[in-house]
Amino acid sequence: MKTQLKRLLANVVPMSVKLHIRSLMYCRQIGMLRAYGRTLSNSSKVQRLGNDYGGWNIPKQGLDTQSNCYCVGCGEDISFDLALIDTFGCVVHGVDPTPRSIDFVRKETANESRYQLHEIALWSETGELEFFEPLDSSHVSYSLTNLQNTTQSIKVPTQRLSELMASLKHDKISLLKLDVEGAETVIIDTVLEDDIDVDVLCVEFDEFLYPTVARLAGIKATVQKLTDAGYTLFWIESSNFTFVKS
Repeated sequence: MKTQLKRLLANVVPMSVKLHIRSLMYCRQIGMLRAYGRTLSNSSKVQRLGNDYGGWNIPKQGLDTQSNCYCVGCGEDISFDLALIDTFGCVVHGVDPTPRSIDFVRKETANESRYQLHEIALWSETGELEFFEPLDSSHVSYSLTNLQNTTQSIKVPTQRLSELMASLKHDKISLLKLDVEGAETVIIDTVLEDDIDVDVLCVEFDEFLYPTVARLAGIKATVQKLTDAGYTLFWIESSNFTFVKS
């Protein structure tokens, strides 16, 4: 009976309500319910780009044709990346070393010169690391931090974000999206350590999906570091957090 009721509610409750509930649940886990409440005042300033699965909520103002956008973690959904190009006419740098993702992105962007793919993983240092496969072989996203505790892996090249920027002759990033299966806290540390100027930071905290006390504490600590560095929490949707630099 309970299972049937859950299924009925799942079909009846609008997706927007489900996302609010999920957002509240995650924020409660890291003691940020008030912070979530404050973000709701930005509802008139938000625009959503991309599809239901891969889309993100970002500020309506701030990007243009000269913006440098880095979308780290492509998987098999770059609807947000392509929407950035279509909406603002800017160049997007995709970053992902996963073979399946590379094949997908190459096909999707074959006729789009404003999309540049970098076949590396961002990390704290340049080198080579094991990239662990997901539990479900039908899924595409691998993890440098072995988020799902699997045994099979491949070797991939890694690079620090500041080094990638230097190779591209960029001194700032207009928008940085991180969907990196647990590596987000490491990459954010390098952003802060190297004093990289990022206007809009979109982070999926994937560790919410595989929570431990240590992982939740790490998310909370990372949000606090960003706050201390002058970032303001702009929007939360489920495990997707959007920050803007004050």
